[in-house]
Amino acid sequence: MQIIDIIQTDTHGGSIRCIVQKKNGPYKVAQTVQNVIQREMNAKLDKIETYQKFFDKIEKSKVEFLTLINGLKSKNKTLAGYGAPAKATTFMYHFGLGQEFVDFIVDDSVLKQGLYTPGKHIPILSPEIIYQKKPNYLIILAWNFAESIMKKHSKYKEIGHFIIPFPKLQVN
Repeated sequence: MQIIDIIQTDTHGGSIRCIVQKKNGPYKVAQTVQNVIQREMNAKLDKIETYQKFFDKIEKSKVEFLTLINGLKSKNKTLAGYGAPAKATTFMYHFGLGQEFVDFIVDDSVLKQGLYTPGKHIPILSPEIIYQKKPNYLIILAWNFAESIMKKHSKYKEIGHFIIPFPKLQVN
C-alpha cells in the first residue's frame, strides 16, 4: 500500500486521515504526504527518545493523579467519571482506575447509558444521576471537552469539584 494523500481533521484534538492505494497505483502522491512526513521529522517522531520522554511525562501524571485520588478516597470522598470515550478506557487501564475508585460514569450519549466500561465494568449512566448521587468529585474523562462539560454542569460546583486529568492535573 502507498499513502497518496493526507487530510487533517479536528477529531480527538487533531488527527490525520490517510488516503491509500496499491503501491505504484494510478494516482499521484499529493504534496501533503511529504509535508506531514517533514513535520513529523521536525517533531522528532522518528526518534525513540521522543516516545521515552512522552512515557516519562505520562508516568509522572499517573503518580500525581493517583496520589490525589488515593488521598481523596482515604478521606471517604466519592468519585464518579464524566464521559466514556475510548481514550477513557486506555486512561483507566494505564492509571489503574477501577470500581475501587469510581462509583459510576455518566455520558451524554444515550447509546452508552445503561452499558459498562470495557473490562472495568463501571456502569455508565445519564448525567442527571450526578445531581441525585452527588459525588464529591467528578473526573472528566473526556478532558478535551472539559470546558464545555463544566459550563454545562456549572450547577455541580455547588455539590462538588471537577478533576481534569490532562493535559495538566487540575481540581476545579
